[in-house]
Amino acid sequence: MVRLADATPVIVDTSIESGYKLTPEQLATAITPATRLLLINSPCNPTGAAYSRSEWQQLGEVLAAHPRVLIGTDDIYEKIWWADEPFSTLADVCPALYERTVTINGVSKSHAMTGWRIGYCGGPAEIITAMATIQGQSTSNPSSVSQRAALAALRGDQGCVAAMNAEYRRRHDFFIPALAALPGFECRRAEGSFYAFVRISRALQQLGLPDDQAFSALS
Repeated sequence: MVRLADATPVIVDTSIESGYKLTPEQLATAITPATRLLLINSPCNPTGAAYSRSEWQQLGEVLAAHPRVLIGTDDIYEKIWWADEPFSTLADVCPALYERTVTINGVSKSHAMTGWRIGYCGGPAEIITAMATIQGQSTSNPSSVSQRAALAALRGDQGCVAAMNAEYRRRHDFFIPALAALPGFECRRAEGSFYAFVRISRALQQLGLPDDQAFSALS
């Protein structure tokens, strides 16, 4: 999508040691005069990592020095959450950045409605208006049935969301330690989402394999 906009994507590598989170130092280094957008996902697909209020504040301090950079926060896994502190997002923690932050969400994960293809966002009126203009001229428009279903999901009893989150937490608490117990596997606990992101470097060394594709091809 970035390349379709004639832009160049810049991927910042994280590690299990950093909790698979972007650090303020990495963000400051990655931003150049050509940077126009930061897109960040929390809780994250595929690591399950999520940013705390203090971590958002630190990233916000870096972004405050770069007023030309628009910020997109992908909160699609907001409801799949079990960290020690309540869920937070950049626009809430750093109100000074509110006017250039687009907060993205939807019902795909929170209400298990992936196939209904309904997402939504909030942000500066000028940007949202431009987005609506582009969407209105495309062929990927949400159906009226999907919109009604999403409205019912968001306005209805949220007990099912809490129950689903509890089940995801139960599975996480079983699966992550089981993965980490495998020889050569390293897997950190997640703050949310429903992913397990495993580092298998040591397993590759033990098995004499060159990369993860070779590991996946094992029968």
